[in-house]
Amino acid sequence: MLPVPASKPDCDKKPASPFELTSEHVASGIQPLSGGRLLYSQSSFTKPNDVYIIRGLDQLPASYDSWNDDTKDLDAKSFPVTQLTRFTEEELKGKTLDAGEEFYFHGAEKKIQGWILKPKGYDKDDKKKWAPLLLIHGGPQGAWEDGWSTRWNPNGTELAVSVLTENIAELT
Repeated sequence: MLPVPASKPDCDKKPASPFELTSEHVASGIQPLSGGRLLYSQSSFTKPNDVYIIRGLDQLPASYDSWNDDTKDLDAKSFPVTQLTRFTEEELKGKTLDAGEEFYFHGAEKKIQGWILKPKGYDKDDKKKWAPLLLIHGGPQGAWEDGWSTRWNPNGTELAVSVLTENIAELT
């Protein structure tokens, strides 16, 4: 198991803060393994799930009392990640799937997050107009993320449309 140090109420140490082990795409199906390893799947707008492993997590302190100034700078780059599978690599060769570009704008009461995915053949210097496709996610159970979905994949670039997604609730 990975240590998740809890703050002690009677301790004057600053509470330990969580940190990202990965910040790319969507990670799911997380399984702790022995030897300081973590197995998980990862997908993106451009590819379905593949299996990855993070190593070196056994260097983390086992208890809150062990967390100190040496551990405050740990981040995702501190732990090597290895891709174990390439399930759809061959099938996706030659496809023109857009990686997406995250954006934010100010709504009536809060900042709204979304993604724009550009169609095959898009050129920012070209004056061509593309048909828009707006996908709105109201939440709160999920959100548009940089992840593959066989049901709601916003990567419509093969359809020659510009796809704009919005996460109105922004709860996930």
